[in-house]
Amino acid sequence: MSRQDFIPAWLIAVIIVVIIIFIAVYPTMSTIKSQHENNQLINLIDNQEMKNIPDSNTLMYREDTKIIYIIFYEGTVHAYKSYMAPYISENGNYCRFNDGKIEEIIK
Repeated sequence: MSRQDFIPAWLIAVIIVVIIIFIAVYPTMSTIKSQHENNQLINLIDNQEMKNIPDSNTLMYREDTKIIYIIFYEGTVHAYKSYMAPYISENGNYCRFNDGKIEEIIK
């Protein structure tokens, strides 16, 4: 065998470094993507089923039912989870966003 039949050492080193970087970075990228895809709130917002309530950072309402939800964010900008729960008034009633106002649903 001649010397030309072997892969140069520097090329093997480059291939190993690329593989190590891919192994280190890929799980993080796939986790962020799956968190975004599996986040129900993001899906509702993307589908424009959830609307922001003016002058509120944590309240949104569902377009079809007008029911108000409070949104809880946890994590960093790039990898976060969000939770939503129906907004309940001080009187213990669910609320609806109707004609630009928050109204209690009283039965």
